[in-house]
Amino acid sequence: MSTLPTQSIGLPRTAEEYQTILETVPCRLPNVGYDRAKHFDAAWVNFVIQAMLALFGCYSNLDSCCNFREGWFDSNIWAPLIDHCLLGLDGVVVQRKEIKCFALKLIGNNNLRYDAIIHTARDFAPIEYAAIEVSRSIENEESLPAKKYVSDSTKLVTGMHSMLRRLHMLVDRDEQATKDLQVVGMLNEGLNMQILRMTGLPGGLFLLSRGAVRSVPTNIGDLGSIFSLMNSIGMFKAIIRESIAVVAQYKAKKAAKKDDAGDLYQQVMGQNEL
Repeated sequence: MSTLPTQSIGLPRTAEEYQTILETVPCRLPNVGYDRAKHFDAAWVNFVIQAMLALFGCYSNLDSCCNFREGWFDSNIWAPLIDHCLLGLDGVVVQRKEIKCFALKLIGNNNLRYDAIIHTARDFAPIEYAAIEVSRSIENEESLPAKKYVSDSTKLVTGMHSMLRRLHMLVDRDEQATKDLQVVGMLNEGLNMQILRMTGLPGGLFLLSRGAVRSVPTNIGDLGSIFSLMNSIGMFKAIIRESIAVVAQYKAKKAAKKDDAGDLYQQVMGQNEL
């Protein structure tokens, strides 16, 4: 995914060294035209590193930002990492700030609002595949971290469950399609990130799994550690892409069967002409 070899990315220790690598190692060879399918992720890596260099130029250590408001983390930390990454998906939008979940609305729960929801880019009845909850750093607030984590996590799981149930309905609970469908959620707390994944099991059960908590590096010397976090975001994106494909393939398969039934009807009726 990275334009920079793994061996090289661990060597730079200063902003100048990173900047030199960005300028000398492009996301594609000079004589190769840009192909979004091939080069988007590599360009995203460079974009993120450039954004982090800008932050370290302004704040030598991001620990000094722990008391900033939630919106600062949204726009300065997570937007380059998440929103820009998901621009590589066709027909998908990341809606941020107090977004209602359409899947919850369909079952009468119109109260919960999310910091971000990822859904198809259409105004009517969007198909949702992921949700995000964001909070500012709470490391310095005693007793609050556990309570805030449980609250955001419960809220996120509630939305994910409704999203996955709706996806199952959209594929008419087809056994293979429901087996392949997944939804994802993300908890962002300050500079920390955790990804949640939900899948369906036989008997109408749902399985929730939680990934490791990963952190954005706080200083230029540790910038190389951001690649493990970016790899997790890449998997988050891949799960969304795969679930979109499952729904699209099922709809195409269903439409083909309908066309076949129509053709058969025409053949039968054609044999009974007056």
